[in-house]
Amino acid sequence: MWSIDIPGNAGYNPWSGPLIPPAIGEINPNFGVNNLDYTARFGGTSHSCSVVAGVVALVLSVNPTLTPQQVFDILISTANQVGGYTYTNGRCNEMGYGRVNAHHAVVAAIRALPLSGPSNICGQGTYTYTINLPNNIPVSWNVSSDIRIVSEQNNSVTVERNPNTYYMYTDSYIVADVGEPYNSSYERKDIITWKQGSIRTTDLIDISSSPDDYGQPYRYTAQLKGDLLYRLPRAPEWSVSAGLNLEFNDGTMIRFTSNSLEGE
Repeated sequence: MWSIDIPGNAGYNPWSGPLIPPAIGEINPNFGVNNLDYTARFGGTSHSCSVVAGVVALVLSVNPTLTPQQVFDILISTANQVGGYTYTNGRCNEMGYGRVNAHHAVVAAIRALPLSGPSNICGQGTYTYTINLPNNIPVSWNVSSDIRIVSEQNNSVTVERNPNTYYMYTDSYIVADVGEPYNSSYERKDIITWKQGSIRTTDLIDISSSPDDYGQPYRYTAQLKGDLLYRLPRAPEWSVSAGLNLEFNDGTMIRFTSNSLEGE
């Protein structure tokens, strides 16, 4: 990199000779006061720090939600492996992770943008999900069958629960497929849709029995379907009816026994 500040030289470095441009292919000037002392040329890690800092600023300008580790991962994963060296696990001793690529880093930062919005869609309300993209970027919104799109824009979508679906779904999703220049998808797959009002517990719980041993009590396990527990606002409270003996309860499931032929 050429620097442009030499005291007493109008703020610019001279060419290799007075008023004579450098020859084609010449990289650095070789004329002037202290031209080898970071005045005529500037390289190495000192130069790299300022360049990388500028790229980091660009990355955070498009996605300020990134953590320092995420920024680091983006920089090293998008760098160009130059110099003809051998890179092992993405790195070499001579060039580190390579030459930083500002364009690729910014695109990767945009692809890491979060799709923000609530985790629960309940009753007859509407809910909005947004992604911080420029308004002129084409976006196609897709939702699971238990969700219905009310309105959509390039960087947001408003949805509601599909009234024709049944009780509760724990595998609901919203996906934004983004076109040029990003060509990426943003997903939310942690959404639960609820039907307003009461829900039959038999629609939410799987009950299974262990192999029977003659003369021993029947043992049953009741467990919430899917990964519902980890998406509820609080842990459920379990109880069993009279005549059943509760053996185990860890919040995720319970185990109970009965001396009758059928578990409840």
